[in-house]
Amino acid sequence: MIMRTQTRLRERWRRLMAKVKMAPLDAKSRHQDKVLEHGVVNRPIRVVLVGCGGIAKNYRGVYLSDPLSKLVAACDVARSEALAAVGDSDALATDSIEDALGVEADAAIISTPNDLHMTHALAALEAGLDVFVQKPLARNRHEGEAIISRAPELGRRVGVYMNSLDNPVFHDMKNAVASGWFGEIVRVRLALAHTGGLDWAADSWRASQARAGGGSWALLGPHLIHLVQWIAGRRIVALGGERARVALPHIEGDDVASLVGTLEGGSLFEMVTGWSHAESVVAIFGTRGWMKYEDNAQLTVKGTEPLRGRSFTYGGSDEVAVFSGKRIAQPDMGDTSNPLEQHHDALVALSTGKRFAYEGTDAVEDLGWLDLVNSFPA
Repeated sequence: MIMRTQTRLRERWRRLMAKVKMAPLDAKSRHQDKVLEHGVVNRPIRVVLVGCGGIAKNYRGVYLSDPLSKLVAACDVARSEALAAVGDSDALATDSIEDALGVEADAAIISTPNDLHMTHALAALEAGLDVFVQKPLARNRHEGEAIISRAPELGRRVGVYMNSLDNPVFHDMKNAVASGWFGEIVRVRLALAHTGGLDWAADSWRASQARAGGGSWALLGPHLIHLVQWIAGRRIVALGGERARVALPHIEGDDVASLVGTLEGGSLFEMVTGWSHAESVVAIFGTRGWMKYEDNAQLTVKGTEPLRGRSFTYGGSDEVAVFSGKRIAQPDMGDTSNPLEQHHDALVALSTGKRFAYEGTDAVEDLGWLDLVNSFPA
C-alpha cells in the first residue's frame, strides 16, 4: 500500500517538474537590471522579513549584519516584534504584510505559522520576490506544489531553511558516506523529540492539527525526512509505522511517531519524533564503521579507517572515540561566525544564482512522505 501510494505521488511529481522546467522566465526575472554579466548581484539583497517573532528571533539579526543583505521591511502581527527586528535601521516595521511587500525588495524570508506559509509565499512571489521559507515549505504536498509551480511562472526562486544544515557534524557524516568510510550503509537511526508539548497551551497554533498540519511528525518529521536522504545521498523508497497521542490530550495529532523505512539500495532506517519525551540521535551503521551523534553534543565514532572532518579528527584502527565540546555542539541559529549558517548561505544563493542548500522542489517531494505518515491514525 505504501509503495502504491508513492507510485502515484511520483507520477504527479514528474508532471509538475515538467511544468517547472519548461516555464519561461519573464524579462524581469532574476532582477536582470541589477545583475552583472557573471550572474552576481552587484548590491546587497533587499530583504523583507515576514514573521519576526518565535523562531525568527534566533536569526533575524543576520539580515541586519550580513553585508550581503539590506533589510528593507519587517512585518509581524505583533508590531513590536517587527520594530525589534529592524532595530536602528531605516527599514519599515509594520503589522501589514501588504505594506511590507509593497516596498521595493528582492527576497522575502517567511517565518510564520505553517498554515500561513502558502498564502505568504504566494503573496511574496506575486510581488516579484524570491522566497526563503522556514521549514516545512507548507502543511502538505498540495500546498507546496502551489508554491513551486507558481514560482517559475513568475521567474522567482524558492528555498527552505533547515537549521540542521548549520551543523558541521552532519556535513562530516555526509562526506564520510560519500567517501566510502562507512563501507556499505546498513542502517540509519534518527530521533528528534522534545518536551515542548507539555508546556504548549491548547490554543497554541502548534496544538492545532489544522494549523500545524499534524502533530509532532508534522513539525519535526521534515527535519528527519530531509536529513536521512541528504546524509545518505539516497532517496526514500518506502516508509511505514505508527503515530500515537499518548501523553498530551490537549494536542491534536500525535505526540509521538515511530517509523521504519527503506532507502535506495536497500539500507534500512528508523525515525522517531515526539513532543512529550526528549531524544536526539543521528546514527549511521556501515560494514566498516559507525557514528552516533547524541543530544546535539556528543559524537561517538568507530571505524577501520582514519577520518578528518570539519568537527573532529579520528585516528581509525577500530578504536572507539568520543568527541564533545563547541566544535561538536549544534551551532546556534543565526550564528554569523559559522561558515555553514544557512541564512547567509541563502543570501549567497540569492546573490549568485547558485542552488539553495534545500530547494523548494526537493522540499515538495519530501512533503509526499510527510503526508503519507500524517494519513496514519493517531
